[in-house]
This record gives sequence, C-alpha cells and structure tokens, in this order.
Amino acid sequence: SGTITLTLTTDDPSGPCPFVSDQVVITVNPIATVNAGIDQTICAGGTVTLSGTIGGSAAVGTWSASSGSFSSSTSMSAVYTPTITSGTITLTLTTDDPSGPCPFVSNQVVITVNPIATVNAGIDQTICAGGTVTLAGVIGGSAAVGTWSASSGSFSSSTSMSAVYTPTITSGTITLTLTTDDPSGSCPFVSDQVEILVNPLPLVDAGTDSAVCAGAEVILMGSGTGLMTWSNNVVSGTPFIPTATATYTLTSNSALGCTNSDQVVVTINPIPNVNAGTDISICAGQNIILNATGASSYAWSNSIVNGIPFIAITGTYSYTVTGTSAFGCINTDAISVVVSEATTPTFNQNITSGCVPLTVEFTNTSPNIASCTWEFGNGTQVTGPGSVSATFDQASCFDVTLTTTAFNGCVSSYSAIDLICTDALPLASFIQSTAAISELNSTVYFSNTSTGASSYIWNFGDSTASVFTEDPTHTFSTDDLGDFATMLIAISSDGCIDTAYSIVTIYEELIYYIPNTFTPDGNYSNPTFLPIFTSGYDPYDFTLIIYNRWGEVVFESHDVKIGWDGTYGSGAEIESVQDGTYSWKIEFKTTESDERKKFFGHVNVLR
Repeated sequence: SGTITLTLTTDDPSGPCPFVSDQVVITVNPIATVNAGIDQTICAGGTVTLSGTIGGSAAVGTWSASSGSFSSSTSMSAVYTPTITSGTITLTLTTDDPSGPCPFVSNQVVITVNPIATVNAGIDQTICAGGTVTLAGVIGGSAAVGTWSASSGSFSSSTSMSAVYTPTITSGTITLTLTTDDPSGSCPFVSDQVEILVNPLPLVDAGTDSAVCAGAEVILMGSGTGLMTWSNNVVSGTPFIPTATATYTLTSNSALGCTNSDQVVVTINPIPNVNAGTDISICAGQNIILNATGASSYAWSNSIVNGIPFIAITGTYSYTVTGTSAFGCINTDAISVVVSEATTPTFNQNITSGCVPLTVEFTNTSPNIASCTWEFGNGTQVTGPGSVSATFDQASCFDVTLTTTAFNGCVSSYSAIDLICTDALPLASFIQSTAAISELNSTVYFSNTSTGASSYIWNFGDSTASVFTEDPTHTFSTDDLGDFATMLIAISSDGCIDTAYSIVTIYEELIYYIPNTFTPDGNYSNPTFLPIFTSGYDPYDFTLIIYNRWGEVVFESHDVKIGWDGTYGSGAEIESVQDGTYSWKIEFKTTESDERKKFFGHVNVLR
C-alpha cells in the first residue's frame, strides 16, 4: 500500500537539445482480509453467534446464507438462526474496498445443525409371569445409541433399538424407559416409556411321583387354579393302566391367558418272572429241594422253605411259590413232585478173601431192576444187571457198592464195607554165586533175598529132590551139560506164593596139553608134535600152524588128531626139517561161549 512516482526521461537524438522528462504517480491500495470465524455445531432450533474479523482498507462486511436469518448483525458479528433441522449450512462474510478499485474478499464458516433426537419405546405389553418382553424402540434424530432402564428385572440382547427384558415380579405393572442423548453433547437427553403388565401364572400341582407294578391301575389327581388338563389322554380321577414308565404333565390355563404346568412320573415295575423249576420225580426217602428263581424272595405253599431239603412219602404233590421282586411286585408258579417207592439193592459174591490178584464174581439179586452200576473200591466201575467179575490187584479190604435204577426210575445204593479183603503176595528173589559152572567146579551157593515169605521151596531143575531151606547150597551133576532152571517158591503166612527163576549153565571145561619137544627119529617114541585137547573145544574149528625161524609155514593141520611129524613139503618132495626150535600157533573155538582162542609157543625138534 502507498504511492510510487514513475519518471519517463528522453534525450534529443540530434544531440543539441537538453534532456526532457515527465512523471506519473501510482497509488497502491492493500487487499482486504476477511475471517468469518471457526465452524460451529448446534442443535436444531438453536442460534449461532458469529464473530468475524476484517483487515486491510475495508471498513465493513456483509454476512450471507442460503437460508435462515441474521439478527444483531454488524460488519464484525451477527446472530444467525438456521431454518434447517439437521445438516450443514455455509455462512459467508464478504467485504469490498471502499475506494472501488480492489476486488471483493470473502470468507466462510460451516454451521452443522444436529437434529433433536426422537425416542419411541414401543407399545405397552401384557405378559405372563416368568415370560420375557421383546422391546422394539425407535430412535430418531442425531442420536446413535439408547439405554433401557427399569426398576427391576434384567435385559439381555440389548441394543439401542431393541432388547429382551425379563421381569422379576410375578404380577403387577413395571415401567421401562428408553433414553438417548446427542452424541455431540450439545443436545438434551430424550426418553420414552413403555408399561409392561405381568399377569400371574395359575397354580398347578400334579402330585408326587409313584411306582406301580405292571398291569396295576393308576389314578392321577392334580390340583390348582384355572382350567386343568392331563397329557397322554389321562382324565383326572379316572383309573387307567399304563404300559410303560412315563412322565405325565398337568397343564393349567388361567382366564388371563397364562399357562402353568407340573409333572409327575409313574414308574412301571415289571412283574417278576417266577420259575418254580421243572417237575420232579423222586424216590421215597430222598431229599426234595424246591428252589425257585426270578424274584427276590419266595413263599412256598405247605410251609416249604425255598432251597431247604425235605422228605415226602410216596405220592404226587403240587407246590405253589409266590415270588416277590425288589419292587414289591409278585407272581406265582407251581411245580409237580412225584415220589415213587424205591428198591433196596441186594447181591452176593462167590468169595470174600484171597491172595492178589483175586478175581471175585458178583451176582445182582435186586428185583425189578432196569440197570445197575457196580463200584468195587479199587477204582473200577462196571455196569450190568446180571453177574459181573472184578479183579483186586492190591492187598487191602475193599468196599463194594451196588447202585440200581428201578423200572420206576428210582435209584438206590447199597455199600458193603470191607467186603473183599486180599492178602499181599510175597516177593520171591535170590542171588546165586555163579551163573556158569564146569565139570571141575559144579557147586553153586544160593542167597535168599525174598520178602514177605515164611517158607520156601527150591527146585534146581536137575532131577534132584526139592529142598526147603532158606539159603541152600547145591552141587549139580556134570553128566549132562547145558542150562538148568533153578526155581524158588516163596510162601507167605497167608498161603500166598510168588516164584523166582534163574538159569545155571554147566559147560565143558577147556582141558588141553601142548608138548615143547618131540623126536621124529623113526623109533616110534614121541615121533610127532601133537597138542592134546581133552574137552571144552570145537574139534570142527581147529587150526595148527608150524613156522620155521624165517617165518615160513612148514606145516598146517585142521584136524586135532593130526600132528606134525617133523617134515615139510608134499608128494615126492617131502623132506625132514633140521633139528632146532620152531614156532607154532594154535587157533580154535571154545564150546562154552564160542570164543575164539589163539595160543603161540615153541617146539624143539630132536633126533
């Protein structure tokens, strides 16, 4: 702003003329400054106090708006009343330079108008005690949220628009309030109320739970107010027979439209499946035991006690049992008992004592018997209606039991205690001094090792008489060679015997003589080398071989009767050997054991 002088100077181009100038004055006016103030927020129906500022050469300003009116307006300030109820409006403060050459200058302020909130809590409602109320409020204006309140009860699923309310009173009226406020804080709280009428529930009592046995009648009697009905088509006070455990509901409807209910459980306990058992056929004198099943306790007719044995005389009887379950339910069943006459078994035997093994024959003499079984006390059992036999192998006394089954089915037993008694056998045994004897030594000593015997009989198998001593000595005749059986008979004091055997072999003694020198000089005295075998050898298995000093065979014979005559060779080439010492080997088999024997030695040839 201010003034400035501009000078234009020129000179004469020809040069002689002086400089010439002229001036012009420029005046600079400042641009005006305008500030309309800060933006503002008001509630619908309110006013705005504006406070603008103007700077520069401008002196006055003008406020303008698209709607509404200004009051108490000056160039600096004004009071503005919007005509809108919600939204925004722009106010403009404009000023111009009073000298005219400067342009108009303006500034704006934005006014936000918040609407006044509207609240509708909904219509009044009527409910029954224990029910809930679904509230549907309506909120208008700038309010975004609302708050429900009540003097009692509780809200759930609550929003600003709706809520679920549960009253705590059982009858009466309660007022619910929905309150909201302007979120900008400038608008006042707004609220609306709804009344809830709570009608009481009718009284109802279905009674106490009960339990009955299957097939029994049941009567249900409920109590309460209002109109009452039973589920399952049950009529109050009218008997019916339920088929299974069930829950029955008694429903009461009041004149105010409220419903209440109560339940009762009727338990159906099963009838016990009482079983008296299968019919019994028994013989007189035998125990009868009646044992029913299927219940918890039992009561029999005729004062019979369940599971306790009793005896009845011959006849046919019917017994009835009443069984009671743990639930007190009862049922009955019956059983038939036929008591038949029994037959006492009888038998006889051909012997009652003896030595083991003792075989005894038994004969059944019982009348009217269909079958029988024998037990002999020795671990054996035989079935047969007639005669049977049993062998007792051990020394003891044995019980014999005969069990018979009559044609009427009765089974009877008779035991004869210690009927069969058997005596043990002695154990015969002995030891002999040798099992083989020869012609040179034929005496044998016997040592008796028997047990359980009191007397003895010895027989030696060689035609000699038996002897009765305990430990005999016997000399066998050697006239006959071979095996002889010695027998010992041991006799117990009860007359029971046992026998032991042993073999004594009498063999031929090996007897031979082998000379060491012979004289084949032609004088017929000791002319040959001939070993002499008397007994105990096999003449058909004999070999004699003569060797010279170089080990050459000079003579060989397989006949025990042919000896060496001091020559060697055969046919026309037979020559006499020189005097000297020659070796010999004799090989033969014995008759006692077929043992092959070999003997070696030397013989001298002298002439």
